[in-house]
Amino acid sequence: LVRGAPFDRTLLLATADTLVSRLQDRGYPGARVLLERREVHRAERVADVSIEVEPGIRSIIGEIHVAGTKAVDSAFVRSLLATAPGRSFSARDLAESQRNLYRTGLFGFASVGLDTAHFVASSGAVPLTITVSEGPLHRARSAVGYGTNDCFRVGLGWTARNAFGKGRIFDASAQVSK
Repeated sequence: LVRGAPFDRTLLLATADTLVSRLQDRGYPGARVLLERREVHRAERVADVSIEVEPGIRSIIGEIHVAGTKAVDSAFVRSLLATAPGRSFSARDLAESQRNLYRTGLFGFASVGLDTAHFVASSGAVPLTITVSEGPLHRARSAVGYGTNDCFRVGLGWTARNAFGKGRIFDASAQVSK
């Protein structure tokens, strides 16, 4: 937004979203931006606008709850997070944590967010809930082919994505050809 520029409602809302996002990345999970249009002249595309920012309390990460794990160890899920209890709250860290969970290939669904049932805005601590749904942990594959040099060939493979319950990948494969 620039003083003296034509009024653009979309730009005003985008500015408010940007302010909230930047505050949440800097430790203020309860940040709010209040917009007030005092006077609007549609013909001239001019408006008198007030933007009020309420950052709330700077917060740290509190307890972390993991839900939905069956075969995968919840300690392993916590180790993938880009944040930890006692660190400053950052919405960017929550998004990075969710990406880390998906990158493992262990989960068909992963969500990292505020535990709204236990969150008290004035406490200064933000409890998190990690909700996951485990995907297929084992994969079998086979291949059959024919080539000009080795004629027939056969291949088999098996992959365990959660070997020993710690998120490790174990892969075994074999090939036979003439």
